[in-house]
Amino acid sequence: MTRFANVDSAPLDSIMALDLAFRESEAKNKVNLVIGVFQNDEGCSPVLEVVKEAEKRLLETEKSKAYLPISGEAPFLHAAKSLVFEDKLLDRVSLVHTPGGTAALRISAEFIAEHFKDNTIWVSAPAYPNHKGIFSAVGMSCADYRYFSIDEGRVTFDQMLEDLSAAKAGDVVILHGCCHNPSGADLTQHQWCKIANFLAERDLIPFIDLAYLGYADGVAEDSFGVNTVFKACPNGFVSISFSKNFALYAERTGILAFVGETNEISHRCQTKSQAYIRSIYTSPPAHGARIVATVISDVTLHRKWLEEVGSMRDRLRRMRNALDRALVTEGVDMSAFPGLRDFNGMFALTKLTGKRADWLRSERGVFLLPNGRISIAGMRMETLDYLSDAFASALRQK
Repeated sequence: MTRFANVDSAPLDSIMALDLAFRESEAKNKVNLVIGVFQNDEGCSPVLEVVKEAEKRLLETEKSKAYLPISGEAPFLHAAKSLVFEDKLLDRVSLVHTPGGTAALRISAEFIAEHFKDNTIWVSAPAYPNHKGIFSAVGMSCADYRYFSIDEGRVTFDQMLEDLSAAKAGDVVILHGCCHNPSGADLTQHQWCKIANFLAERDLIPFIDLAYLGYADGVAEDSFGVNTVFKACPNGFVSISFSKNFALYAERTGILAFVGETNEISHRCQTKSQAYIRSIYTSPPAHGARIVATVISDVTLHRKWLEEVGSMRDRLRRMRNALDRALVTEGVDMSAFPGLRDFNGMFALTKLTGKRADWLRSERGVFLLPNGRISIAGMRMETLDYLSDAFASALRQK
């Protein structure tokens, strides 16, 4: 008997499916605005100079490819902790090294499902789609809070607080530390202070997803939300990805941080998470972590890395401004591109949704998500006129 005969195929999620469709497309002038991977103006995702230097040092000094400890190597964990958290919080934080930010989310989901199974995960609307996917996969209930209005072109902070007022003690609230995905619209420092006190007063558990550290205002500046929230809140989670700010996409280098009221509490949470790690992948990958630890712990390399992150951030800003100018020249109503010049990171949310997105893909070979999210990082000066004309034409479609 064929035991697998009744297994149904599963569709890829929209991001992976569209990226695959782009790869298979034979369109002459195709443009991929789907995937969040930084590219330079030649359309390449470059290897940073500090990464090359760190790899040279590792090649000369690395003596073994043995498994890492379940929680990761101490130099990497120490480097990541000191990079993000202020000194007064360090003793309350315990970390594990994970294969990218996605694995950090999944390990936290396992932890939350065991200890807070009757609670709800609150996710921003609009949202990064994998947040719900990961937490739903372990049986957690998810609810939306209003975060961004594309019609108003702003963070709907009052509505956010109104929706979260329905959360009960012990519920988990996912916040983007910076460069909100998909909108690019971030909380102000004043709003971070207000949401920190709001969460603490209601005994809600913050989960800050810090996937784009350094892409908004700078590495130190983009840690403001994390440190503000955990000065007010006794417990919570932070997931950190080094895919973007080190361009280490293929190395899968991430961190899950447990913040506790005391060091003993956060340490117990960290040791508990090792049981989930053991049953899923046992040991994290070493190469990316050793690169990050080498760079952050060396004064000269650290300074050069901050410069390279700044260059990536500046390129994203230049592309936002250039697209804005090109669209204005095309006579486009810029309400279809809210916050294009003012928001942060590699994504922008547009009104190129549904049939317009379909038209762009079929008629112009421009691939973007059905919700209108475009990747600023996938744009090049060379293709800007083509894109602005395509966008203007798509907006005229009924």
